[in-house]
Amino acid sequence: MCKIGIQLNVFVLDEADRMLDMGFIRDIKKIISVLPARRQNLLFSATFSPDIRDLAKGLVNNPVEISVNPENSTAKTVKQTVIPSDKKQKSRLLCHLIKGNNWQQVLVFTKTKHGANKLTKDLESK
Repeated sequence: MCKIGIQLNVFVLDEADRMLDMGFIRDIKKIISVLPARRQNLLFSATFSPDIRDLAKGLVNNPVEISVNPENSTAKTVKQTVIPSDKKQKSRLLCHLIKGNNWQQVLVFTKTKHGANKLTKDLESK
């Protein structure tokens, strides 16, 4: 790789957890390899898994970790329930739960944007 004269004072890596999940660790390391050694590194992540911690160790000297919430904590006002379901039945089950409980607002996490779009269409049609 050709080293070029880069003037950079601060390197910011946001959504580090997602970048690792999507397989960008080699790309991140390539970018870091051409950056000036003297710089400030800022790494942001919604979760700090062991992989993220390993990445951070390689990026920073004397790191300072700032956590918004304690690890693996949830808001006391949020009720969580796990309902195992066959993948093909998830949309129907979610619709049943929303209607049956008369929920006016629901936060649903999906793995992909495509999955979110498909679920949205399914729920809107019902």
